[in-house]
Amino acid sequence: MTNPPESHVAGPASPPPEEPSSANPTETPESGSTRCGATVESDTTKDVTEAAPSDRPELAQADNATPSNVSDAQANCATSSDATDSQADAAIAPCDIDAPSESNTSSLDERLDHLTRRLGQLQRAVRNQRIPVILLLDGWEASGKGTLIGKLALALDPRGFRVLTPPSAKEELARLQPLDRFWQQLPEQGEILIVDQSYYTDLWRSLGKKGASSRELDANIASILAFERTLVANGCVLVKCFLDIKRTEQRARYAELTRNSSMAWRIDKQDLHQHRHYRRYRRIIQNILEKTAATGQPTRIVRGRRRKRALLEVLSQLVDALALAVDLRTGSTTPESDPLVRLIPYSFGPNPLDDLGLNQTVSRDVYESKLRQLQSRLRDLEHIVYRERIPVVMLFEGWDAAGKGGSIRRLVAGLDPRGYEVVPVAAPTETERRRHYLWRFARKMPRSGHITLFDRSWYGRVLVERVEGFCSDAAWQRAYSEIAAFEADFVRHGGVLVKFWFQIDKDTQLARFEARQATEDKQWKITEEDWRNRAKWDAYELALVDMLRLTSTDSCPWTVVAANDKLLARLSTLERAIAAIETRLR
Repeated sequence: MTNPPESHVAGPASPPPEEPSSANPTETPESGSTRCGATVESDTTKDVTEAAPSDRPELAQADNATPSNVSDAQANCATSSDATDSQADAAIAPCDIDAPSESNTSSLDERLDHLTRRLGQLQRAVRNQRIPVILLLDGWEASGKGTLIGKLALALDPRGFRVLTPPSAKEELARLQPLDRFWQQLPEQGEILIVDQSYYTDLWRSLGKKGASSRELDANIASILAFERTLVANGCVLVKCFLDIKRTEQRARYAELTRNSSMAWRIDKQDLHQHRHYRRYRRIIQNILEKTAATGQPTRIVRGRRRKRALLEVLSQLVDALALAVDLRTGSTTPESDPLVRLIPYSFGPNPLDDLGLNQTVSRDVYESKLRQLQSRLRDLEHIVYRERIPVVMLFEGWDAAGKGGSIRRLVAGLDPRGYEVVPVAAPTETERRRHYLWRFARKMPRSGHITLFDRSWYGRVLVERVEGFCSDAAWQRAYSEIAAFEADFVRHGGVLVKFWFQIDKDTQLARFEARQATEDKQWKITEEDWRNRAKWDAYELALVDMLRLTSTDSCPWTVVAANDKLLARLSTLERAIAAIETRLR
């Protein structure tokens, strides 16, 4: 459904026609919530109708109507034909709460009151213990998500939670990656974020309207799993609920909304499309929830027809998750091992910094001639990537005094300043330290068609923070996997990522340090911290070699720039940037 409009409200829309069916629709009994815990492992591409046979209990049945045949071109969702219905049903655990029936109003209200008070207590506990919390609330249109969020808000201290709503059409057009708005809105430590329609909704809407190949679906699922593992591994409480209603119930609610002229604007084309193709969406949703249950963070399917009971079930899930997180922090429960922590072997194999030819040089005449040519070509490419809506990221890492700043200046000298941004990276602020370390970089990632240059980057986690002890061993070891997933997602969705390491030898660094100290206009460039870092050269080089080995991939390779000669380094940087963009355009 659309968000409240800013001005004119359209008139009521008519409910969509029923999808043709070969059987008369009948109601089936409502059950409690279920947990989607089955993982589809087969790589065989099948019709999506096999993903959730009509007798499965996970999602509400399509009113017992026989599903019409849906082709791969229509649904395009990979499924497994290996698991039987009984195996799939066995993998779905029933809700473990002891909820009274809706007819027993006093008992239901008592339980709601108890859970509401308990949620308030736990909110204060997670704030004191600095635990970030995310509640993903997805579901069918008109399933009652907005009403439920409103009820949850009444139970929470408004100073300690936020609600993330779906983006506007303009925001949707400007972004590229499916996960970028969620990275940018991560809660700080001690804060609760309620997400109204998450990346799951984005995915099944896309599949329902445009379809996708089995490979594309699996890639999207992999991105979601990596994102959720990163959140959980960094101490975030993640609760996922899906509000499920039958098609007849959805139709009745649509009709109720259209009869109210002040509410009719809430029904849009997407809502009508979803209702018209309810069976297709149901199969797609079931398949996605099964595949993404592999993280150990299954989605709780909540029956949404009875609103009070739905609220009870969501409250119960949230309260149980927060109580467990608080117990883990207080030591009353033993935590599981961190699946993202990698034990890093030290100094194995050939050194990727060897045989760089650091003493190569280029003459000033050749440099000036090639510089103008390369800058002109990059300027042309800037306009092309803007037209093609391709985001470009270039990150610059290297030893102190290696010439990163000079190379950045020559790279952007011929560009339109409206199309690029240079982001200098310093120590994180207090606000940034209260969130995942990638959050501050995700907020600066470029919009479609723009270029962002990071002067130092997220690799500080595995370099300076590792060497200086600014984070735990588990944190920097976990970062290799987190960074790889973050970068791969950006590139897979069409972005260009170029990573530069500027390499110089110790003698060259010393000469440049001394020259800066002797030149009044450059003395501001040299600090005591530079000298301290130089004293730890060997420790930094060990961390550097690990970084290059573990984070240079086929899609996101490192370019090690021989930077003893600044002029040659500038030309090499421009040539590599141009080559990366041209490769993407091909």
